[in-house]
Amino acid sequence: MTIIGTYSEIVLMPLGRYGMPATIQDYEHAPHDWASIVGVAQPGTLIRVTKIELYNHPENGREVFIRGRLLADSWAKKTAELFMISGLSSHGDYSNLPVLDTNVLELVTRP
Repeated sequence: MTIIGTYSEIVLMPLGRYGMPATIQDYEHAPHDWASIVGVAQPGTLIRVTKIELYNHPENGREVFIRGRLLADSWAKKTAELFMISGLSSHGDYSNLPVLDTNVLELVTRP
């Protein structure tokens, strides 16, 4: 996953979508081509979901904002927007709401 935004609030973006490089190697080979990327979250990076907010937008309908914190040392104090790395539900009343995208995220529980 790539990390874009400011150093106080970041957005996690999946590789190969939304104008992001297809691979981490593509980014490392020419980082100047993606000036908005401030870092890379390596596979295995733990993320704690800290807030799920439902918003009824007057034009777009229901939207969900998912925020969390990366637990890696270099990003531990940063709030991250997780919407872009979430999938969309296709279940009735909850269609088009973010859900766990198992191509990007894995649910991990710890005691």
